[in-house]
Amino acid sequence: MTLKDTTIKKGQKLHIKTYIKDTHDELMQRNDIICIKLNNKTITTTKLKNGLLDITIPTNNYKKRTYNLTIKLGDNHYYNGLTKNIKLTIT
Repeated sequence: MTLKDTTIKKGQKLHIKTYIKDTHDELMQRNDIICIKLNNKTITTTKLKNGLLDITIPTNNYKKRTYNLTIKLGDNHYYNGLTKNIKLTIT
């Protein structure tokens, strides 16, 4: 998963589209649940679709500041858990 710190204007939508790979660098084939958090508060969950995370997050209801955005996939019988943290700045 390739993500980097992002700055957007309040009211714009943050679009995240990335592929999730396993430890063997292969796309995850299961449709597992991904949790999206801002400052450790869950804002949404979504299912992977053949390794693809494709989600849009509106920013209208968030204050202008910098947030910790966390994308988390929990452990299961097929894959180890995955956590990715980036900074989201809303101006």
